[in-house]
Amino acid sequence: MPPVMPPDTATYAIGDVDSFGLSLEEVCSFYQKHWKRPIALALPQFYQWQFRQSPDNQGKDRCVVIVDEDKRLCGVMGLNERRFFLDGRGLRGAELTTWIISESCRGTGQSLAMLEYLQDHYEVLIGMGVTQEALPAYLRCGFKQIRHIPRYVRLFHQAENIRSIIRVEPFGLSLMRRNTAQANVSYLVRSIPIAELAIHEPILRQHFHTFSREAAYLKWRYTDHPVYRYEAFQIESGGHAMAVVLRVDEKETLKILHVVDAFGDLQALAAVVHFLEDYARQHLVDLADVYALSDTLGHVFWTMGWYSVLNDEWIQVPHLFHPIELKSPPTTSLIAWAKQEMDQLLDQTRLHITKGDCDLDRPTLQYLQEQDISL
Repeated sequence: MPPVMPPDTATYAIGDVDSFGLSLEEVCSFYQKHWKRPIALALPQFYQWQFRQSPDNQGKDRCVVIVDEDKRLCGVMGLNERRFFLDGRGLRGAELTTWIISESCRGTGQSLAMLEYLQDHYEVLIGMGVTQEALPAYLRCGFKQIRHIPRYVRLFHQAENIRSIIRVEPFGLSLMRRNTAQANVSYLVRSIPIAELAIHEPILRQHFHTFSREAAYLKWRYTDHPVYRYEAFQIESGGHAMAVVLRVDEKETLKILHVVDAFGDLQALAAVVHFLEDYARQHLVDLADVYALSDTLGHVFWTMGWYSVLNDEWIQVPHLFHPIELKSPPTTSLIAWAKQEMDQLLDQTRLHITKGDCDLDRPTLQYLQEQDISL
């Protein structure tokens, strides 16, 4: 995208990284210098995978930057282009992540100019984990905030391993003992190559507003991830089937199962929940969690014995595990904007956003250190 000069700010220009000829190392160094704590986007190999290798970016760095008259980097918005389906129509969408403006550029109006630039070039914009400092700029540009993304957790028989990192009200212990398993649902499970899960995308976009889950994207996002190792399953029950993507995170003596995505025919969702619980027990998992913005998915987990971190306030689990971080509630936020049909986009019964979207499942540098991974 060609750079533009915001009105009344002749000393700054806005465009994507490639339009200014900035190097990968320059942007990584900017993240390292200006982000408040160590971040994986400061590592060139991870940044290369995150932005240049993403299929819809087509080998280009689409991150939006602002530079001064000397072409010095003053701000960057991490961005992946990704097709978004709204009422079944494919639109030019983008996932936004990790926006940072240098101190020297704050208060100059450049934050709003960067967002307006994005709104000129995309039809749908969605990001997660917005800071309180950045939120006013989004709201002024017409974005809407979903303050807390629903998250559901399940503790298993090894739960004593995590007593030191969770908070439970005294009466909650008796509730946990009464939380018995639901009646079994028969299902068939098949481990399949992750890209093959794309066969479940048509039914997803038929019923939900969602980012594309085409084969090329799934392969890049999960199979080719430079750090995490994901598993993919197809769960079948009663002639219906859903796709599930998960990973198991180990921290010292703990095992945490992250349900990163689940999509397909919702009539198989109860079977998916049973599969996840069976998988967790077989692999001696201590805690499982799933982010499910759409209540169409989330309420099934809740009614089947998983805890809602928004509603079951008597139990709180970590928001992050590397390092252990507790906050209330232990989830994150979402901002969303659409050029048209904002009312449809904000229908939370149909907005399908999971942990696999918008860079929510990103490793921390502490995770890399603990796992002895070098990038």
